[in-house]
Amino acid sequence: MNQDVQFKEYGEGKLSVFVLSPVMPVWDEGAFIKPLIGHFLSAGYRVVVFDSLSIPVIAGETLKTFSERWAEVLQPWGVPNVLAGVALGGALALELVSSSSLASTTALLLLSSPAKANALLDARLGRMAELASLGQVEEAKRLLDALVLPEDGVPQQTTESQSNVPLVVQGQRLTRGFGFLAGIDLSHSLQKYQGRVLSIVGERSQLVTQTHAIETTGNNQRTLCIQGGGMRPLADDLDSVLSAVDTFLIPRSERAA
Repeated sequence: MNQDVQFKEYGEGKLSVFVLSPVMPVWDEGAFIKPLIGHFLSAGYRVVVFDSLSIPVIAGETLKTFSERWAEVLQPWGVPNVLAGVALGGALALELVSSSSLASTTALLLLSSPAKANALLDARLGRMAELASLGQVEEAKRLLDALVLPEDGVPQQTTESQSNVPLVVQGQRLTRGFGFLAGIDLSHSLQKYQGRVLSIVGERSQLVTQTHAIETTGNNQRTLCIQGGGMRPLADDLDSVLSAVDTFLIPRSERAA
């Protein structure tokens, strides 16, 4: 296993969930998905959360080649019962189930995950990447904080968070992470995937909307649109997310005893 990979493991259940993180300037060890971690733990799962940007990024590589290197990193971990991804992590998960051994995972959970970019999404992600690359990292972070809210949402006034991670490193993470999503088209990622798919997006998201999310078809795939929600469905309507997970993604009959 690549020792550079950042991950946090929760629980000791026989069933497992792997979570791939979104773009974040500083890895938060899974705090971004804490309510869902607790829910999976109570259902008897072991949860491993990975920092999607913790393996070195090669200059000029695409999301596809990045996912191929992630597939090698994850191989020693085996195949989880559920593979989950948030934003960039969801796009990475789509690549993994289309071209690696993780295609045999039973269920795929996508939270605010883009499958196809358009001019508006590219422009907004590109602006944050540009600010970060120019050294205006705090401005890029403020813009990100505003864009993850629902449209017309009012940012809460907060004090600047302190971190031991240098701003230049935070900027590199933003630039590289958002760069992977430029012009992506993962529309056909699920053509051969046989497991269940639950894709969750916010109705009033300023970034990933239903236009950008994977199209779900057939009895094994569902899309949940969170009314009035933005990029953070766990904060916008946790009850609806957990209900969809329980009724569709991990039915009681398949949970750990």
